[in-house]
Amino acid sequence: MRIALFCIISGMLLVQCLSTLPQPIWLVVLLSSTLAWRDLRPLLWFVLGFCWAAWRADYALANRLAPTTDDHAQFIIGYVADFPSTSGEATQFLFIAAPNSRLAPWPRRPARVYLRWYGAPFLLEPGSDCELAVRLKRPRGVRNAYGFDAEQWQYATNVTATGYVIAHSRNHCQVARDRRVARLRSTVVGAIAQAVGDPATASVLSALAVGARADIADAQWRLLRDTGTVHLISVSGLHVAMVAAAAYAFSHPWLLMLLPRVRHRRAMAGASLVALAAAIAYSVVTGFTVPTQRTVIMIAITLSNKLRDQRLFTLDSWLLAATLVLFLSPAASLTLSFWLSFGTIALLGVLSARRLRSSRSTRWFGIHVLLAFLMAPLLGFAFQLISIASPLANAVVIPGVTAVVVPLLLMGMLLLPVASGFSALCFAVAASVWQILARYLAFIDGLLPPLNLPFQPSVIALALATTAALIALIPLRSSRLLLVPALLYTLYLPRIRPPLIGDYRVEILDVGQGLSVIVATATHVMVFDAGPKFRSGADAGKAIVAPYLNALGLRRIDRLVISHSDSDHAGGAATLLAQQEVGELLGNPGPALAARAAPCRGGQQWSWDGVQFTILHPAEGLSLSDNNGSCVIRIDGRGGALLLTGDIEALAEQALIARGANLHADILVVPHHGSKTSSTAPFIAAVAPKFAVFSVGFGNRFHQPAPSVVAAYEARGVTCMTTADEGAISFEVTPTMPAPRRERAARRRYWDP
Repeated sequence: MRIALFCIISGMLLVQCLSTLPQPIWLVVLLSSTLAWRDLRPLLWFVLGFCWAAWRADYALANRLAPTTDDHAQFIIGYVADFPSTSGEATQFLFIAAPNSRLAPWPRRPARVYLRWYGAPFLLEPGSDCELAVRLKRPRGVRNAYGFDAEQWQYATNVTATGYVIAHSRNHCQVARDRRVARLRSTVVGAIAQAVGDPATASVLSALAVGARADIADAQWRLLRDTGTVHLISVSGLHVAMVAAAAYAFSHPWLLMLLPRVRHRRAMAGASLVALAAAIAYSVVTGFTVPTQRTVIMIAITLSNKLRDQRLFTLDSWLLAATLVLFLSPAASLTLSFWLSFGTIALLGVLSARRLRSSRSTRWFGIHVLLAFLMAPLLGFAFQLISIASPLANAVVIPGVTAVVVPLLLMGMLLLPVASGFSALCFAVAASVWQILARYLAFIDGLLPPLNLPFQPSVIALALATTAALIALIPLRSSRLLLVPALLYTLYLPRIRPPLIGDYRVEILDVGQGLSVIVATATHVMVFDAGPKFRSGADAGKAIVAPYLNALGLRRIDRLVISHSDSDHAGGAATLLAQQEVGELLGNPGPALAARAAPCRGGQQWSWDGVQFTILHPAEGLSLSDNNGSCVIRIDGRGGALLLTGDIEALAEQALIARGANLHADILVVPHHGSKTSSTAPFIAAVAPKFAVFSVGFGNRFHQPAPSVVAAYEARGVTCMTTADEGAISFEVTPTMPAPRRERAARRRYWDP
């Protein structure tokens, strides 16, 4: 059984590594061929897992919005699936759209749609039935080598379309009477908010009680991440297991007492069913996430083992639980929560096999030390840091949350319909306990800050470091003294080598409709523009540029240049200045940062590591509009030249040519995103680039780049690329310059749009 389960899991995991899905006919051929070799049982199980995951993937992709209907206005009906979150002007929420051919041909079956509603006229609640006018598109996000991967998250969570609600008189929502679970969750969140005065504490308690995490502030997430306790802020498997254990302990003696003829083993079976039902009910109330799914399955397997007088936890149990979770949703393996859930339970199993010879309190702390050590590679890969405070934090906070806070919350939920006063008291006491624990976490975090990894670890580094952590538990005598540190050191290895003297690397990030370019020499970094700020309140500086720099180990920006003050170029500047060490700010970042910025003027020059930087525009004394006043920089190295142009238009292009500026460059970041107002014929001739890069958002409302502009470049033999189609585009500018790396082509996935 163990080999069969391992092979099934391996087959399902392999599908998630494919760049394209095999055609159904090939799955039939593969399965038929394998059945002909029935003696090779492991291969048969592997193929069965592979075919199941491939079929499920094809089934999921078939319900996605068709490309031909992108950005078309339509009506959809359905209900709000979870708690909305509000950021900036936008209310964001998950919506389950029901099939209704009267309104639109899509969806053909219920579909998960992620919507934004700017200036929503009324409060949205989970379970509300709605009819909405929307503009939808297929799931798509920016694509960079590092940072949050929206497309992978959308596919893993089965989001089949994204979009926004448009103003219409028919837009309406009403609370549905038949969605009792959703109404219960909303009622609990409202009761907690009313009983607890502090909104920050109320948001944490709501997350612990019913999985409502939408209102948790960034500062709270950061504290929990840095102390290694982020797993507790959601309804974890430990909480579900506690509910099941309480239900078993309560029901077993009652069954024996009320039914005297029932034998002990039958009472055990009845109590097990009650415990499993309680675990399922609580998991449904809290959203039935991957951790709770895993826990319900593990509880069912554990109770089965108990009834058969077998060990409660075995490797077979762990493999069976993983197989069942992946059977329900093979794409769950693409989420961090899947690996954290099963990784934690596997490591707890390993630690339970090691009998620590110590007192109970010392053993409790020792388990957390070992668990933090074993989980460090995975958390380092996920968050690019290692929590030093994790053992001290978890040793205190886990008992506090599990034994005090969660029971009080559950008691408050049970008393809410019959005794609202006592319910509010339970919530208030739980809030007081959590505030004490939060102060303890803040103290521990200040005492033992996390260890930030200099680079984003690679998958290979993750595998080697995990191997090192496991080897540390194996009695290999003195050989561990050399082997374990050597493998753990892989977490500190850089992802890419820095350029040589005279060379430089260019990263044109995919920031949507905007611009941000990273230029790195051997020891210096320049960032040209910081990307857009969005109506939702987020900005590319925080979401894209800063994570990218940190992943490459570029903690200091020697020079941040903001070409001009338009939001799509300067929107992320404030975040970069707040989060990164910045040596000098040049250009026009807007009124809020104007006092810190030095002007960008033609003729300024500097040299870093054998690479020459020259500002060509604007010239001193010119009075130009914001776009035409954009800072233009030419960069020269051994391997060629790069020209960064901001949003200059025809007037500025003519001024540059008239002054005799050296515009010739191998790589051109095209002016104004390829607008018709720029890229005049004389300018293209003067630059004569080999590569022209258009930094644009997919399906942008400006319809950039203009087809006529692209055609003008291509007519001169220029290779044209857009970040909308290619994702981030990287150049290694060396004497033997390789072909540029196009992120979407280099890392193709089968769910890519």
